[in-house]
Amino acid sequence: MPDTPSTGAADAGLHLEATLDQLADGLVLIDREWRYTYLNRAAEQYMRLTSEQIVGRTLWELFPDAATNDFGEPMRRAMKERTVTYVRAYHSALELWLETRIYPTADGIAVHLRDVSDIERQQRELDDAVDRALRMTALLDISNEAFITEDLD
Repeated sequence: MPDTPSTGAADAGLHLEATLDQLADGLVLIDREWRYTYLNRAAEQYMRLTSEQIVGRTLWELFPDAATNDFGEPMRRAMKERTVTYVRAYHSALELWLETRIYPTADGIAVHLRDVSDIERQQRELDDAVDRALRMTALLDISNEAFITEDLD
């Protein structure tokens, strides 16, 4: 028996959800009333909560600091201006560095989340190593000047 259109659509929806759950990055859908309507497994892991604990609740209920943190303004702008926004910042409630792209949708916004904590840690380590190297170079320059001055006397 061939699939009826409604069965085909239901199967496609299940297939899409299974595919989104395989993504390493998080995907969250939020409606125009700021209620979570969907999140994939990666987003559940980032948030340390299940879909059942999140869907139907508002962003502001789950993350009261979203009104003032680095993520709130780009989300409000995407929702209001219907424009794609981007933020890369530390999310203190989740204890993660997140690279976030926020896309307007017909029903609200879609939030693409990527954990960049390891990249940020590596960048900080590299920055620290460069700072140490620059300080060492400055000390060596001072030492060389001292040796040159001593030799001239």
